[in-house]
Amino acid sequence: MSLEVREHAAAADPGGPLVTVVIPCFNQGAYLVEALESVRRQTARDWECVVVDDGSTDTTAQVGQEFARRDARIRYVHQRNGGLASARNRGLELARAAYVQFLDADDLLHASKLELQLAALSGAPGNALCFCDYRFGCGEGAATTLERRDLSRPTFKRHSPLEELIDRWESELSIPVHAFLFDRKLFEAPAVRFDEAIPNHEDWDCWLQLFQREVYIVHVAQELVTYRIRPGSMSSNEWMMWKGIERVCRKHIALHPHEPLIADALRRKMRRMRRLYRNRMLDGLVGRLPPGLYDAYRRWMPAHVQRFIRRRHLA
Repeated sequence: MSLEVREHAAAADPGGPLVTVVIPCFNQGAYLVEALESVRRQTARDWECVVVDDGSTDTTAQVGQEFARRDARIRYVHQRNGGLASARNRGLELARAAYVQFLDADDLLHASKLELQLAALSGAPGNALCFCDYRFGCGEGAATTLERRDLSRPTFKRHSPLEELIDRWESELSIPVHAFLFDRKLFEAPAVRFDEAIPNHEDWDCWLQLFQREVYIVHVAQELVTYRIRPGSMSSNEWMMWKGIERVCRKHIALHPHEPLIADALRRKMRRMRRLYRNRMLDGLVGRLPPGLYDAYRRWMPAHVQRFIRRRHLA
């Protein structure tokens, strides 16, 4: 590991680890084993891992406690159920390292993830973060790759990362939380945390807060993490996801009363995402029609009537 990274870690906590991996877990004990093994396989060995059990009733406690017993770098903590944002915030509060790696309990890090991103951040100024490419996986061990390469090769293309984060997020730009490696200073002075009142898109809300600062961004153009797609996951609930992104937009519009360019960009974003989710929800409903009715809808329903139905579907 580079001298700059070591010195930065020593300044954060002399004698502490380089990276704190924060794993929030709610009733995902079946996946937690794989997530923790992906941490233990890291070629960069100087890490600690905090498993935050968010009030699980499954095997999460047994898995977390067993790994903590076997590996002193792993800590298991339990809290009353407060949601994903609350569990991530608890992990942040417990982090001792100079860098922070978030990892949801059903996702995976590739073995060289921490090593390559720490090397990429070597010599970076303060308030730095690194993100990487990723793959979508499903099935046992998330071993089957789903082809979504348009999203899994994220890049920032413009002068203002904040404006790009607003304009392109989710429709063109999507970076899962575990694709990032953060300098912990980004979350301090003043403190930035995940909003526990937002049902989803709390990660986007947090990145909007971080990117309002002068952030040094590094991209490692390699697939270093796996994002697991599971049937019935929150991201498959289009209505819930829409309400989350709407809430984030309205929150940040209120936070920028004297920055009309940012507020206007958020309003445009909200309008575009309303249309996007309206179409997704209606397509989901139409797709469940019997084949004969589906074909009739697509072939014979006038286009203006289809547009009217879409507008009315998400008022």
